[in-house]
Amino acid sequence: MQTAHHPAVDLLRAVRLHWQWFPARTDDRLRGQLVSLLEKTADETQTQLDKRPDDPELIFTYFTTEAMLTRMAYFDHQTLKSVGYAKKAYSYLQKGRAYRQQYPDFSLSSGLYDYYREEYPELHPVYKPLVWFMRSGDKQNGLAQLGIASKQSLFSQVEATLYLTHILADYENRASEALPYLAQLTKQYPNNPFFVVRYAEVLLHAGRLTQAIPLIDSVLTIWQPFYRQIGLLLMARLKLAQGALTEADTLAQTALQKQPKDEAYQAWAYAVRARVAARTNQPQQARLFYKKVLDLAEYPILSTEAKQYLK
Repeated sequence: MQTAHHPAVDLLRAVRLHWQWFPARTDDRLRGQLVSLLEKTADETQTQLDKRPDDPELIFTYFTTEAMLTRMAYFDHQTLKSVGYAKKAYSYLQKGRAYRQQYPDFSLSSGLYDYYREEYPELHPVYKPLVWFMRSGDKQNGLAQLGIASKQSLFSQVEATLYLTHILADYENRASEALPYLAQLTKQYPNNPFFVVRYAEVLLHAGRLTQAIPLIDSVLTIWQPFYRQIGLLLMARLKLAQGALTEADTLAQTALQKQPKDEAYQAWAYAVRARVAARTNQPQQARLFYKKVLDLAEYPILSTEAKQYLK
């Protein structure tokens, strides 16, 4: 990167805005700024790529920007729009594979592609006819590439670590394998509440309740409403695991009074209520809550459980 006017500078600004907006996802003004900056960055990068189509920094910047726009459209359930952004990024993603040895950050994009190209259409068949033009992926290779990116990336090490642990815990149901990565992340960034939440979540996934308790307590002391709400949900899951069913159900109900923007958190709250109902001989209530889980849950860790109960 030779100049402050390189579009990657705007990408870095966009990443910062994303992390300010993402956890709660309630600030529409911030979201508008983020999308506008990403669109500007994509346009500027495309203009420079027309002149230097094999510049690896421009390729990485363009792909990452379009990938972020894809994700933003996905959050709004804009399927066709998200596929449109993905199409723009696709050719540059494939170009980036050639630079993985020299620039380990490309292992993040390659890893995400290889994993989700296979996993996502299976979970969401509506996408199958929309991604036919994309080459096949390889889930195990994708995980291996994300592992490389989480250790060697210069620009996107944190993002690679978060994606890797997310896939291991929420898609592959291999929470214990994700824990060392998250432990290192919270050690590096001890004041980042989102990382603490993720570590506590995965500790609960793995049944490490004793380790999760102080993290959950710390989340409950954060003043921002979003983190206090998620702290209640984490406590609900903890109480459920400890067998305190009534307390778990009450906490889950409280967390749902003002539903989190992130549907995954809503799904977890309904999963707590469904499990309590199932264990207290309330099958009709359990089915009702599991249907809610199935409507909201993106990740197999919950959707598989709901489908099994509803058979």
